[in-house]
Amino acid sequence: MPITLHASAAPWATGSFAWTDAEHGCDVLVASCWTEPAADAARSLAHIRGGARVGAYVRPDTSTRAADELMRDCVAAGPDELHLYHLGLAGPEGLRRLAACAAAFRAARQARL
Repeated sequence: MPITLHASAAPWATGSFAWTDAEHGCDVLVASCWTEPAADAARSLAHIRGGARVGAYVRPDTSTRAADELMRDCVAAGPDELHLYHLGLAGPEGLRRLAACAAAFRAARQARL
């Protein structure tokens, strides 16, 4: 069973995305990429990758960018997984945006392979 932790590259970070790295024996580290997914992911990935898979936790409802552009930039930073905020809080339009982001992430990852 994989062990997943939310993680931050900032050694002083606390809260739901506290500092950690792959040396703590987990399989997946999920970085908060809420502000600007590509830049946030790139910063976090440089620190936390180690031997773990890295997930980008993206909040697409706060971005005005198109889903395909947002996810293409996020994928360029190199995450292995996409984590989307927050299915339980999304209305009909939000659900469509989350679905569009998931499809765009898959397409962008496939294009990189």
